[in-house]
Formats: sequence, structure tokens, C-alpha cells
Amino acid sequence: MESAVQYIKDFQGNDILAVLPIEEYRFLRERAIGDEEEEIPEAHKHILDERIEKYKNHPEDFITYEELKRSIRDELGIQSNFPFRG
Repeated sequence: MESAVQYIKDFQGNDILAVLPIEEYRFLRERAIGDEEEEIPEAHKHILDERIEKYKNHPEDFITYEELKRSIRDELGIQSNFPFRG
């Protein structure tokens, strides 16, 4: 597959976006996603079950997503209007 990728750069000359033909995008997307949904391994399910149980028994040990974002902003000195996406 021949590629005609175009790169968009920021003011410092760093690549920040890539524009590629729709056929190539679809090919890459299909390759990444695939048609089959993979089964979650039992070991992973067990870890999740343990974490859920821990949360149910000790919710005070956890913080909310908003508290996490606030903590990160405070630690990095980022203004509160920084556009975190959630």
C-alpha cells in the first residue's frame, strides 16, 4: 500500500498530526481493531474482582477522578482550566 501521509507541524517544527488517505486509515483501523472481540483472561478478571471487593470494603482508600485530576494539576502547577479529557 503506497502512502501519501502529510504531517502537520507546530511552531517548533515538531510533528503533531498525520493526515493519511482514507483507505490507509481504514486498513490500519481494521488491523488494530479486528473483527473478533478478545476474551478477558481469567487471571485479569480475578484481579478486577479483588479490586472491586477492596473498594466495597474500604472506599475511603480511594479518590474520585476529579480529585485525581486536581491532585495532578496541583503537583504540576497547572491552572484549573487545563483541558483534561475524561
